[in-house]
Amino acid sequence: MYKVFIILVNYKNYSDTIECLESIFKNKYKDFQLIIVDNSPTDESNNSILKWVSNYNTERISGTNLKYIETDEIACATASNIYEEQLVLVKAVNRGFSAANNVALKYIFKNGIDSSYIWILNNDTVIDSNSIVELLNFYTRPGTEDYVISSKMRFYHDQSKLQAIIGDYNKWIGRGSHIGENEEDHGQYDQYVVKETNYLVGASVFIPLKIAVNVGLMDESYFLYFEDLDWSLKIKQRGYKLGIQTSAIIYHKEGASTAVKSNKKNNRDISGYYTLINRVRFTKKWYPVCMFSVMIGVTYGLIKRLLKGKFSIFIKAITVVPKILLGYQV
Repeated sequence: MYKVFIILVNYKNYSDTIECLESIFKNKYKDFQLIIVDNSPTDESNNSILKWVSNYNTERISGTNLKYIETDEIACATASNIYEEQLVLVKAVNRGFSAANNVALKYIFKNGIDSSYIWILNNDTVIDSNSIVELLNFYTRPGTEDYVISSKMRFYHDQSKLQAIIGDYNKWIGRGSHIGENEEDHGQYDQYVVKETNYLVGASVFIPLKIAVNVGLMDESYFLYFEDLDWSLKIKQRGYKLGIQTSAIIYHKEGASTAVKSNKKNNRDISGYYTLINRVRFTKKWYPVCMFSVMIGVTYGLIKRLLKGKFSIFIKAITVVPKILLGYQV
């Protein structure tokens, strides 16, 4: 069997994380290690997850106790061996989604073996019981050794509808979209041929360890959003290919991973801010020839926020965007 390292990032919404890990521990493939990187500002999430583990062991759902270890980001990233425990709880400082994933990736890069796999998975998902088996089955086909793949994503609250098969990005306007979004799933995308403009949606990225090591860590400058696009382009830049295993299914509560439910207005503002500035950051890095057309859309977005009275976001964005354009690290 192949070792699969599953990475979840938790920011406050431990209830979704617990539902996700329940589905993971109920899946049919057992040779995995689950790494939860908790960058919440308090210990509430960590304590709630530990309470779940205690209940799990008391009920003996699996027939054996679930072994876990608590650690911090420095100890995890510098660990000299793979932890024996199946569940690793890592406390980290909140430096964004990429940085949290990188904590786990550093640990895996240092201690995993080439035949291992990594599944970067949003904590606001529930996985089908066959999903890991199906993801691994992709690599039994001839010529798949150079692929990084995603799963089929359906909406958690309407499981007959697709949330995404794969992403598609228009570099001239700086906007991404999800192929198949809101469509009833009748298998119409099961033979989808990946295009040059496609990218893997960050909610579910399955990658062989040897490829991940060659591609390297995620770009932490994005903090939130566009990191999946950036990593997909980096994967392709290294000569690897993107694929989809549509027989592997996850159910996604889109938006919950950023704790939108806890404070809807505030988190919509945060999402809007990072979406705007990272359109500029991403375009400058990968498609500078498209900067003029992208900036038209960014300017329109800034004006909309100003007219809606979102002065703090407007001021912060117009302060940061010029610095990004000038090449400052912000």
